[in-house]
Amino acid sequence: MRVQMSALVAAVFYLGAGLPARAGPVDDAVAKCKGGKSTEALPALEKATTENPSDCAALKALGDCYFAASDADLGALTYERFLKTCPKHAEAQQVAGALAAHYDKVTGPEPPPNAGPDGLYRVPLPPRQTVGGRTEDDAWAYERYDRVERLTKVEEAIELMRDGKPAKAVKLLEKHLKEEPKNAQGWRFLGTARAENGDPSGAVEAYEKYLALEPKAPDAAPIRQSVEYFKKR
Repeated sequence: MRVQMSALVAAVFYLGAGLPARAGPVDDAVAKCKGGKSTEALPALEKATTENPSDCAALKALGDCYFAASDADLGALTYERFLKTCPKHAEAQQVAGALAAHYDKVTGPEPPPNAGPDGLYRVPLPPRQTVGGRTEDDAWAYERYDRVERLTKVEEAIELMRDGKPAKAVKLLEKHLKEEPKNAQGWRFLGTARAENGDPSGAVEAYEKYLALEPKAPDAAPIRQSVEYFKKR
């Protein structure tokens, strides 16, 4: 009898193993959503998440379906519910990235620190140096180690900006950069001078040339962020 029962169980298991698993309501809705029938899939997913608010798979699918149905607001709210309910889910990081991209698209990126009202980064001007008992002055020579050195054109422009004369700094740097177009610091400060002079588009152009010359500069990240922020405003 035991042998016969064992054979019967084995036969049932063998036959059952060959049958395809039956899809549930959530699986059916996911298939519809992926097939372009998101509006048909939404009622089943809404019902599933109402009956079982902690069903991570249903929450994720509902958020996906809302976005597919062009209802980004509900999609974002559902993604937030998913992340709050299922923070350790395998797809939590992916959902967080999609949610951040959605909000970035809606609100725009944040301006970087040290940005002006136009959202563009301002390069901090170095403090005046005291050398040989006197302070650097506009375009004048200063003493160092008993020999006279003139300020570079970029340093002259910095002096002009310190004194609130960005227009003169712009003219000086533009003329200098025609002669030395690969002077990265020249483009860097020209960006700030143009921004201060009310020419944000010109500032972006100068900053982009600086980034092309010095893509890994210490301040490349905030400058790049400010350029992107300005373009998306």
